[in-house]
Amino acid sequence: MQRRVRQHGSRRRGADLLLHLGQPVRVHPVGLGDSNSARRHVHQIEDRQMLQRLRHRAVVRGDNQQRQIDAGDAGQHGTHEFLVAGHVDKADGQVWLDRPVGKSQVDGHTAPLLFRQAVCVHAGQRVHQRGLAVVDMAGRGNNHRTGGPFLELGIARSNAFSIADNAGDADNAAQSGPGQACQAARGKLWPDNRTKQPQDAAMPAYIEPIVGRYVHLELGGRRHRVYFEEAGPADGIPLVCLHTAGADNKQWRHLLTDEAVTKHYRVLAFDMPWHGKSLPPAGWRDEEYQLTAARYADLIRTFCTALELKKPVVMGCSIGGRVVVYLAIHYAREFGGLIGLEAADFQPQGWYELDWLNRPDLNGGEVCAAVVSGLVAPTAPDEYRWETLWGYMQGGPGIFKGDLHFYRIDGDFRDDTHKIDAAVCPLYLLTGEYDFSCTTDDTRRTAAKIVGGPEVAEMKGLGHFPMSEDPGRFREYILPILEELRGVT
Repeated sequence: MQRRVRQHGSRRRGADLLLHLGQPVRVHPVGLGDSNSARRHVHQIEDRQMLQRLRHRAVVRGDNQQRQIDAGDAGQHGTHEFLVAGHVDKADGQVWLDRPVGKSQVDGHTAPLLFRQAVCVHAGQRVHQRGLAVVDMAGRGNNHRTGGPFLELGIARSNAFSIADNAGDADNAAQSGPGQACQAARGKLWPDNRTKQPQDAAMPAYIEPIVGRYVHLELGGRRHRVYFEEAGPADGIPLVCLHTAGADNKQWRHLLTDEAVTKHYRVLAFDMPWHGKSLPPAGWRDEEYQLTAARYADLIRTFCTALELKKPVVMGCSIGGRVVVYLAIHYAREFGGLIGLEAADFQPQGWYELDWLNRPDLNGGEVCAAVVSGLVAPTAPDEYRWETLWGYMQGGPGIFKGDLHFYRIDGDFRDDTHKIDAAVCPLYLLTGEYDFSCTTDDTRRTAAKIVGGPEVAEMKGLGHFPMSEDPGRFREYILPILEELRGVT
């Protein structure tokens, strides 16, 4: 649980702060407590030595106190535990990792940056806590989980987050208040009993047949160092794979190691600039990243030209699927085949506000993972579900938001889809049945505009990330298409 104290700003120091902290009767000191169980304030100001040893300069300074602060150690709080609301020394939450539960250490070193802005107010808490800072007790027992505070940012702020296959649970909780909604989201997003993978002590070490390289490209008049991985024979049919928004080429690692694919195909998957191991261009700090259809198509075509790929097959998912539609409209003759996963020519504004994806007071990676978590099929293996979400937790600041500029704003091709000539380049469209970002209806609507266009394959048991969330099930759909393309190319 969070422990909160009033914060008046790091710039107000000296006697003014002591005045506010020293007279509880006049300044209404705020109690430290959980929900409605805040203690009365008899000892909290008198025992302010505990706050002193947190060493946060916005609240306490050594030269303005009668007692000297120990800057090196947190001090012994053992005698004060019974004065602190809640159990700072005991864990009352779920065990998230297979490791011992922590406890505050005596004479241990304090953690830096203990004061952070509150991101969620639980139902029943004091009305003035919205403006308070968060005190995260150093080494407290509840710090035995991963995931951080993004579960507290009000995932249920919009009932459309759909944090699992049964979004109704979060919806009902959202109507009961933010505290209950956050708890409902926590239960969906962070399951109590995650599947444990079997450990095989006799498993031998091996090296995957994936080679990683960098290619230097000029894109939009600027030099870019683009990372890509490949597997398969050098003379195989080139298959270029495009990752989803805010992610990187790790999503294709299963396809890159599938011998049924790499026997005939040279599989290549790059990290878009600003993603994964591909750095932003020089001077990036002075600009905001925003992807457009023209820039995306230029990247793909320049990459294929630089590697001298002849009539490559391009397969993309999500934003990669959207750009496949764009390539089919404008550059179909350059490719031996186009495969769009979770693809359509347009989607309306999403169930989330883009500004939430890049805020200085929130952990952007965790927010991005929370946003897309419901798009993973409920039948996906637990290992691959979390692997997919981990890719989103690693994204750079503002990158997911910048990709969605293309997906939600710039990438509207509804007026041009009819120009696609399916006879020029084979086009395949596949969409997972659990995808509510690009639904099967969206894909069918797109295909209906194409004369002699493709049939839409609805991938049962799959969501928005088929190649990474359930690679075994995905290959049942993609292998027949790749085999068919072999005969065409």
